[in-house]
Amino acid sequence: MSKWTNFEKIAALVAVVVLLAGVGWYVWQQTSITGAFTLPSGGSVSVTVDSSSPLPGLLVADTPDDKWLAVFRLAARGEAQNLRMFRITNDGAKNTIRTYMFYSDRDGHGNRVNPFLIGIVPGGQVGTLCVPPGMVKIPENDFVRITVGIILMPVDGYVVENDALLQLTVENPSRDVQTEGTMSGDAIYGDLSGSQDASRHYVFKSIPIANLAPSSPSGNLIVSASTPIAVFGLAADLAGDITFIKKTPPDSANIQDNYIIFNLSYYLNDVSQENTGEALIKFLNKSDGTVLGSALVTLKPGSDYVTSAALVFDLNSLRLPAGAYRNVEVRMNTIQFEDPGDWVLVWLQEKNENIGWGIAGNGNYQHGDILFRGDIYAHKLVKAQ
Repeated sequence: MSKWTNFEKIAALVAVVVLLAGVGWYVWQQTSITGAFTLPSGGSVSVTVDSSSPLPGLLVADTPDDKWLAVFRLAARGEAQNLRMFRITNDGAKNTIRTYMFYSDRDGHGNRVNPFLIGIVPGGQVGTLCVPPGMVKIPENDFVRITVGIILMPVDGYVVENDALLQLTVENPSRDVQTEGTMSGDAIYGDLSGSQDASRHYVFKSIPIANLAPSSPSGNLIVSASTPIAVFGLAADLAGDITFIKKTPPDSANIQDNYIIFNLSYYLNDVSQENTGEALIKFLNKSDGTVLGSALVTLKPGSDYVTSAALVFDLNSLRLPAGAYRNVEVRMNTIQFEDPGDWVLVWLQEKNENIGWGIAGNGNYQHGDILFRGDIYAHKLVKAQ
């Protein structure tokens, strides 16, 4: 058996030294960057609905602009990652979406930027975006926001009907999101966090808008048989007329039952028996003085009370032409509010069933929780000294 020559022994020793030097350099690189030595390994990506994602809303279909409906947060762990695929599903009514549009707030270098368009795909129940390499990079231990916008199909009453539900979701993150590790080169799929559902939206040909009118009274509560206590503004979107149809007899085939419910808080300081009873409330179209309807509310003295009065358009209908604005004035018999400190307050409550409205004379749609979001308060009126 042959022995190693001195030259071979020296060559082997040099090779070992070089190998150890290489390993030492790699360890120094890792510890100087991260503070700890870790061998490169595949990362993970989590998918959630971002806090900036829009709240539930009503959408007007017949407009050409894209509507941003959902924002998803993709967070990278373990290593930086390039986004390669993102799939969105509409859990709502079929055939409502013409086009999906995707935006990112990270560029190909991982820099935070204003959201820019990264892809457009045809509509349908599912939209799958394949992202070119180097377009969107998620830094390690950081995140990217992916915004999904849509262009709607028109509401025609056949394929797409008014009040069609639309909800965007990443139905299965482990299937619907794919990234690529920048160091490992591994294909990385979303974690097993379950379906990530953005807010529910509803599609219409036109929608109403409600607010407190600038002319709504404030300050002193006037005592009279017909005192203005609030004025609310109602408007129709430019896309079409909004209607509140006069309530017809129950045996009519054309009954619409459109309505608005007004909440009323009040305080009667005088607890004497004569201050109990009913007060008449009238609702007027302030633009022409037409009385739209009336209601009776029962008043109780001695404490703060909340009641409600329904405007059912039993006297006259209200039509809001496309783009038009009308004021609805609330008047009340305040004869019983005669003592200093008596007060009254009207508001539209954020509650789904607190409104029923139509489009061009048809339908009885609700969504008061969206139209009256945050509650729309008139001014508190207080009987002066």
